[in-house]
Amino acid sequence: MHEPDKALKCFRRSLEKSTENPQAHFEMGKILYERNQLPLAKEARLSAVRDDANSPEYLARLSSVYLAMGDADAAIEYLRGVETTGLSVPTAYYTLARAYRNKGDAARSAAYMENFRRATSAERDREARKLEAERPIAQAQRELDRGNSQAARVLFEKALQVDPSQWESHAYIAEMDLPVTCRGPTRGPTLTCKSWSKLTPIYAEKVKLSWPGNSEVRALLGGIYVQLGEKYKARQEYEEAVRLAPERADLRQRLLQLGGKPQSQ
Repeated sequence: MHEPDKALKCFRRSLEKSTENPQAHFEMGKILYERNQLPLAKEARLSAVRDDANSPEYLARLSSVYLAMGDADAAIEYLRGVETTGLSVPTAYYTLARAYRNKGDAARSAAYMENFRRATSAERDREARKLEAERPIAQAQRELDRGNSQAARVLFEKALQVDPSQWESHAYIAEMDLPVTCRGPTRGPTLTCKSWSKLTPIYAEKVKLSWPGNSEVRALLGGIYVQLGEKYKARQEYEEAVRLAPERADLRQRLLQLGGKPQSQ
């Protein structure tokens, strides 16, 4: 069995457990689109959009299927609804440019193609910042290994000046700020480190801003709020974790313990 076949089988099994899994629908749509099975790809991507209508990427990919099927009007319609909030995915602009070109509207097509070029350039800049931040992080890790925590902190802060959304540096600094008695046996930001239960709500929110769609991070934050005695916030985080990973029975159990009600599977 080829890798795409194995992937499709895996996603279908996941959807048998819960149909409310936009990522699984989306990944299935990608495979089916690459195979030129456009009607099936459209249904998969429609399901992803139904589960998460606020995802510009899901909408952009759905629109590209409609465009490949020759329905430029439908392609445009699915993207116009989110245009006012900003299309953070460059392919959305590209799809609109192609759709208007197919409709014979050269002016709009050119405008969206220019937006596509700008968005692509911005994306390249973000990637460049990320790569630039990796060097001081690696240097900081070496300083930690040598026991030079102050020098490491300076380098982590340098990485954050380059890329403020770089959550790994935030994690290391937060770990360094903990009292020695609160630190775990391992150095560095790991999701399993018990000392993270002592992190402040301020840091917890920084992590969430960087990784909003990560079920492990949301579950981690739920655990932090449990330790802080903030039951309502903990329940909110576990509800989001369960939404992102509906197949996780352990997350549903934690939510139930907090008085929450997981959505029916």
